[in-house]
Amino acid sequence: MRKELIGLFSGFPDHHFSEDIAERLRAELPERKSLVFISAWPEDHERNDADSDGMHAMFEEKSMPFDEHHVIDDRTESADAKHLIQKASCIFLMGGNATAQMKLIREKKLADMIRDSSAVILGVSAGAMNTGKTVIDIWETMTPYEGLWLTDITVLSHYNEADQKTGDKNTLEQDNHNRNTSDRENSNKNSTDQKTCGKNTSDHDRNMMICAASEIHPVWAMADGSAIFIKNGRISTTGSVHYADKGEIKALTRDIIDSAEQQEFRKVFDTIPDQFDRYRNRYSNELFNYLIDYAGIGPGAKVLELGPGTGQASEPVINTGCEYHAIELGEHLYLKMVEKYGEHPNFHIVNDDFVTHDFGDAKFDLIYSAATIQWIPEEAAFGKTLSLLKPGGVLAMMLTSSEYRSNNEALYQKIQKLYDTYYQPDIPYTHGGFRYTAAPEYGYTEVERREFHGKREFSAAEYVAYSGTHCDHIMIKDAIRETFFKGLHDAVEEAGGKIIFNDTYILYLTRKPAGP
Repeated sequence: MRKELIGLFSGFPDHHFSEDIAERLRAELPERKSLVFISAWPEDHERNDADSDGMHAMFEEKSMPFDEHHVIDDRTESADAKHLIQKASCIFLMGGNATAQMKLIREKKLADMIRDSSAVILGVSAGAMNTGKTVIDIWETMTPYEGLWLTDITVLSHYNEADQKTGDKNTLEQDNHNRNTSDRENSNKNSTDQKTCGKNTSDHDRNMMICAASEIHPVWAMADGSAIFIKNGRISTTGSVHYADKGEIKALTRDIIDSAEQQEFRKVFDTIPDQFDRYRNRYSNELFNYLIDYAGIGPGAKVLELGPGTGQASEPVINTGCEYHAIELGEHLYLKMVEKYGEHPNFHIVNDDFVTHDFGDAKFDLIYSAATIQWIPEEAAFGKTLSLLKPGGVLAMMLTSSEYRSNNEALYQKIQKLYDTYYQPDIPYTHGGFRYTAAPEYGYTEVERREFHGKREFSAAEYVAYSGTHCDHIMIKDAIRETFFKGLHDAVEEAGGKIIFNDTYILYLTRKPAGP
């Protein structure tokens, strides 16, 4: 989840930012040192120079000139491209051929730098499409490919609400090549409005192609002049944006946006990998001894951990000598896991979403989660884990319940007053309703619940750092969070400089039935 703005646009047919779009950009770009365009026509140098000058003029028109602007295309050496990305105030993914743009980004090895950049990232048409995890370039192919994964939203551009019709996917795929060839021949070279290969396709055919793409993956269909803004997990739109799924296009509702925001929110921990690694609680040795014995884990066993974070519950299982696998949504958390455990010969991890990842024919003796499974919809969590377990395999779910009130009532009351005053997360935590004991409803055996206990002691500074690893605390607005955290720090200092937590480690265990 990026803290900086992502802005997605369909196109600017009048070669101007609308005032509402310009107003948002002015607010997000107080410093405008370097504007870096990434071409979607890498070999068309004349076009790229004209388009980048034209797009910069659109910023100038709205009183947002940059000190300098550059374009990255196939003329740009990889080292120079990386330097431009590194110093950019704003990275602008241009329109054109989405597939060619991603090829350029991969060839120049820019993807990781773009994801890690603190710049505002904007994309128009093909560029907007490439910001997603899953990209369907309907102008070139209906085969999805992996984009930059700046967002989970899959965008398609140039939707026309006036011709909202469904289409026949098979017919569209058969005709796609010929139509794209014709479109490329007729495409206008002066494309400051970022026409794509298929922009000249009729509204009817283009909408049919969007419907066909939605049979493969849900998409957000944007009309020209529209925008989607994403920042800190919050999503807002302007203009005409629709939602297409399974061949049906409908209005974008608040419920759809809320669901997408929760998907963005799942990546909140990825913004603080080092802090998360240092301060998040581990689990007791007694818990792991019980789990390992219960599931029979050791050499020859195959284990999958869901969302390991930075390994708060990983090392004891890895050390059994089992074949350890993990799947982690956050890129930076994933990299931290590789840094810590990558040299273990039995360690394997992928950076992907458990809900959509294809595990092939892999089957596991144990699947376990440490305070992660509640982020997955219940049906997917229980249904998919059941399908991935061997007969008799174990699903283990652990979490921590903590309290400090019994150790210091006065400190508890002070901290509660601070929460009453300042606890205003921008997106509330909504994942507390996961039913750990519902596994039998999805085919598992009865759930066994075990408890283990421990204590943790924090200094005032450590307590503030630990509090800053909670998802809802991360989402408190900066100005409020600073005052809130200072109050927490001062309360602990006044209480003798320490706060002691009594931890209860809860372990839920269930099995896939052994067979008929």
